[in-house]
Amino acid sequence: MNAVILCGGKSSRMGRDKALIKINDRPVVSIIYDSLKVIFDEVALSVKTGTDEYHALGYRLIEDNLPGSSPLVGIYSALQELKGTHIFVIACDMPLIDIGFIAAMRNEISAGYDVIVPVTANGIEPLYGFYSKNCINEIKNRIDRGDHKIINFYPEVKTRQIDIRTGQWAGVDIKFSLNLNTPADMKKLERTILELNL
Repeated sequence: MNAVILCGGKSSRMGRDKALIKINDRPVVSIIYDSLKVIFDEVALSVKTGTDEYHALGYRLIEDNLPGSSPLVGIYSALQELKGTHIFVIACDMPLIDIGFIAAMRNEISAGYDVIVPVTANGIEPLYGFYSKNCINEIKNRIDRGDHKIINFYPEVKTRQIDIRTGQWAGVDIKFSLNLNTPADMKKLERTILELNL
C-alpha cells in the first residue's frame, strides 16, 4: 500500500512553505516521509503543477491534474496515480506520526470502507486517513461543482469515522493531530520530535 503527503505551498502564517521548514535540521516533509516508509511501499508528495522546490529531495512528485489546487485535488490526483485500492493521505505539517494507529486504521479496510479517518476533540481529521479508488468519481463530481471541502463527499461513499475519544480507540495519543501553523507550534514540535526520536 502507498501513501501521499499533501504539500500545499507557502503558508501565510509561517511566511514560507511548511513542508520545507526544518525541525532539528530536517525538513518537516522528510520527517513524515521517513516515518511512513516504515509501513508503506511507496510514499509520494502531492504538489501544485509547476512546483520546482521539491525536486532536490529526490521523492516521487504527483502534480495536480485538475485546476483549482486544493487538498481535495491533491487526493484526487494521488488516487489516480498511485497503485493499490487505497492510499493513506496526510498533510505536510503533521510530523508526529503514530505508526501503530495508522496500522490499526488500515485494518479497517477489510470491512469495505472507502474512507477511514479519525475524529478528535477538534473534529474530523480528513488529512490523516485512508481513501479508496472508489472515491475518485465522487471527488471529481464535487470538484466540478466547485466544492473542495473534503468531508462533503463522505456521505456518498462508505465512510468509517474513528472516534479516538471513546471505546477501543480511547487510548490513541492525540499528538498525531498536532500540526505546524505558527512559530510557536514549531518550537513545540521540535521538543516533541526529539523526545520521540523521530
